[in-house]
Amino acid sequence: MGLIPQLDDALAARIAASVGVQARVETGGAVSLLDRVRSHELDVAVIDHPVVLDRLVAGPVIALPRRVSVPVGHRSGRAARPRLTMLSDLAFATTPRAANPPAHDLLLDAFRRHALDPEVFVANTFRAATIGVASGRCFGLVPAGSPVLPGTEHLDLSSDDVALRVRIVRRNDEAESLVNLIDRILLQAGK
Repeated sequence: MGLIPQLDDALAARIAASVGVQARVETGGAVSLLDRVRSHELDVAVIDHPVVLDRLVAGPVIALPRRVSVPVGHRSGRAARPRLTMLSDLAFATTPRAANPPAHDLLLDAFRRHALDPEVFVANTFRAATIGVASGRCFGLVPAGSPVLPGTEHLDLSSDDVALRVRIVRRNDEAESLVNLIDRILLQAGK
């Protein structure tokens, strides 16, 4: 199975533990994972939405809550009513656009609706994004249950706009029991 790197480590571990030892779990961007499902290298993948599916079957979209991670002491963290526009002095640490162009562009469009048009800082891992935030250069998005790491703080800003929308993708009706198991775990996490 394939999982995008934006999934919370605890959620990814829960999925892997539920599937058991017979599962091989790979991490990658949505475009790469979809190619691997199409070529029968993977049975299923949990990818971010939207994405071009082309000959694949996808389950429902599930919104997983995220928070905005900012540097400690940033003006948005001190504000009584923080807003996304307060992040205009920071770059946005996120996965490369090539990992899933439609989802990347949709998120940036959501920021622009809030009068925020950030420079993008490419962060291939949560570690790279966290370092960018802790250094005071960036803001990022983290799963709602993530621990607050040194040099960072988490804010609830535009929660619907920054939610991680995911879905399970497969070739056809194969792996139905695996899809149902993962779907239950994701639905529980989205509550």
